[in-house]
Amino acid sequence: MFNKIWRAITYIKNNGLNHLFYKIYKKAMYEYYKNKLVLSQEVPANKSQDNHLKNPKIVSYKKAEVPLVPDSKVSILLLFDGIKENLECCLESIIAKSTYHNYEVIIISFDELNIPIIGNKETSNKTRIVFYEKSHGLSSAVNNTVKMVEGDYIVLLSDNVKIVSPNWIEELLSCITYQGGGIAGPLLLSSDSTLRHEDIVPKVDANCVYEVPAVTRSCLMIDAKLYVECKGLNEYFIKSFADLDLCLRIREMGKTVQCTPKAIIQRISIDEEVYDIVDKALFNNCWAERLGNKPFLQNNLFLGV
Repeated sequence: MFNKIWRAITYIKNNGLNHLFYKIYKKAMYEYYKNKLVLSQEVPANKSQDNHLKNPKIVSYKKAEVPLVPDSKVSILLLFDGIKENLECCLESIIAKSTYHNYEVIIISFDELNIPIIGNKETSNKTRIVFYEKSHGLSSAVNNTVKMVEGDYIVLLSDNVKIVSPNWIEELLSCITYQGGGIAGPLLLSSDSTLRHEDIVPKVDANCVYEVPAVTRSCLMIDAKLYVECKGLNEYFIKSFADLDLCLRIREMGKTVQCTPKAIIQRISIDEEVYDIVDKALFNNCWAERLGNKPFLQNNLFLGV
């Protein structure tokens, strides 16, 4: 007993009390939802999983003839995942290809970071780094960073993607400023140039902008005022599902989530998506009932059927 108390005191000294509470909370949540999650993912033996994969109905679409957008400032929050080579490639593609120049790049990092490209005169005025302790969740870090940005619009961008379309910012702005626009995302290609999320975007027409259930934090744009109004990312989601939760909350506010094929980004490397089991359980608990009659959403958002 004394040994356990001593270990707990040592852990608190090294990592802080909040981190200990999170570890206890995570373990409790894992045990509570473990059986529920296993059951929710089971598929009856006499039913094929493919029978439940239905393409979403495109609620609305419009020709990509959009009004001119004002020269608003765009704040790009670049989420550093730990691989410096990916970050350099992503940052270089933003600077070299973007035809929209009124932007700033804020790199959110949980590790010490020093990359040569930030020291260039061309990028030093537009790029800065914000450091957070590892005990900070990603959602909390993003929300805190949004409070210090100068932009009228916010872009969440993963460091594992590179820009393909030079006018990607203009196209996303066009979707946001369109009547009822809430969140906009580009067409996301895998590193082998194939289409990702093909179940959410069942077909692609270069002349159309599609309304979709959700887009991911690989790249999404949202009005800064709308982000604050909806209270940003849900900080209960530590690592994953916060982007999907944000999209669904925006839709409940009567706004649209759109994907435009005229803005294209591409994965830099193949990465295996790993989801935190607690985040997955919380997302299931929040949205399972409201998405219960939408099988295609359940499958694509890993809710089970």
